[in-house]
Amino acid sequence: MARLKTALLLFLLICLGSAQAQDSQKRYIVSQSITLAGATVALTIQATGSNKLGLPISANLECTVAAQMIISIDGTAATTTAATEVPIGRNRSAATITAFSSSNAGAGTIIAQQTLAADSIGSFDLSGITIGSEGPTTQNITLRTNSLTGDCALRIIWVEK
Repeated sequence: MARLKTALLLFLLICLGSAQAQDSQKRYIVSQSITLAGATVALTIQATGSNKLGLPISANLECTVAAQMIISIDGTAATTTAATEVPIGRNRSAATITAFSSSNAGAGTIIAQQTLAADSIGSFDLSGITIGSEGPTTQNITLRTNSLTGDCALRIIWVEK
């Protein structure tokens, strides 16, 4: 019985430590909802300089019509249109990674692509990708659509270290 209590206490301490570690991460989301008429849209998160490290978690796309969901990295730096990075959870600090809605980031290297049916949600796991603090001066990851007519919602979630 004493061993069981000790094991249970150890398990609870590990879980509590893990939960606190997750709560202390600086997580952010950027999103964009848009009505397109024969056009594409792109949402980008971007690190400029070596003092920023972003770890993208996921990207998702939801459209009222069939769509292509395309993820690319390291396109030409985005310069318009600045979007609002929203802290998630207990994190209240401002993001150091910059976000752009209706982004003008260059195409970059396509790393994932998915066809979505109308009224469905597509999602990509982006864990394992980093932007900033290593490699080129400006690094970015962009979620974009093909040319379409319909309503779309795009989201990217990331952690900063």
